[in-house]
Amino acid sequence: MLAAGAKAHIEPLSVNLEIRREKLHSSSLGRRSRGIGHIGLELLPAADTGLSASWGMDIVDGMPRLTAAGRVKSEIDADGRRSISLLVTNTYRLPSMTELYYSTPSNIGDPNLQPEYARQAMLTFDAENLSISLFRRKSENVIDWIRYASADPWQATNIGSVTVGGGGITWSTGGVRGRLRLFGEAMDGESATADYQSKYALRYVEMRLGIKSTVDLGAGWSLNCSLEARRRRGWEEAVLLADAFFSWGESGFALHIGGTNLFDETYEDVPGAVAPGRWLTAGVSRSW
Repeated sequence: MLAAGAKAHIEPLSVNLEIRREKLHSSSLGRRSRGIGHIGLELLPAADTGLSASWGMDIVDGMPRLTAAGRVKSEIDADGRRSISLLVTNTYRLPSMTELYYSTPSNIGDPNLQPEYARQAMLTFDAENLSISLFRRKSENVIDWIRYASADPWQATNIGSVTVGGGGITWSTGGVRGRLRLFGEAMDGESATADYQSKYALRYVEMRLGIKSTVDLGAGWSLNCSLEARRRRGWEEAVLLADAFFSWGESGFALHIGGTNLFDETYEDVPGAVAPGRWLTAGVSRSW
């Protein structure tokens, strides 16, 4: 990739200019290139209102694409340990070279794919140890890989509009001996009736509940562990994923032992691709 750019800062604005040419030489994708020009304006956060905003325009092979974002943050108490913020964005995503040109017996790209557009609003409350967020996102011209039967190849295509909303909550605490984090997320969405299998866009995580912990065991030992219940759209039931790693280090020596998916759950993040089962690892290293 070849790129040239310039950036100027004039309080309270920041201006960014960039021109780049993406080139790809690949045995599977061929010889490809595209030119992108970018101009961006950013209103830096104001200390009194917490207001920030940005606007951008990309010109991709002669076609303009617009992006915009605005954020307002208000501190609830005088010391700033509690705040509430609203973020609104309007973005786009270009199809990747793989989505455009990749072609194998099991995956077929589409050189006529259109960019994907999305509008999102997120409301967030932050406290010293607590964060709560709600969001809603509507995407148009969504790019996905789809197939109508398990024997068919995956085909890149624009599947139309998808609207997703949800929220999350995180609580964390820490001390000399370690840290603890509890989290939960939920999402729900709507789209045009799909009589096909979606590889990514319609297989979002509907629910996550979990705990992560780091504990100092003393004598150079520490424990990192996590436990998470997860369910994707299209799964009949949730899976329970557990990871744990012990590590030790002293005088340049390091030792680790642990594993992922300790309950040996069987699940597919991508249709037809079973995720690894129980996986145990161990190692030792020396650094000078």
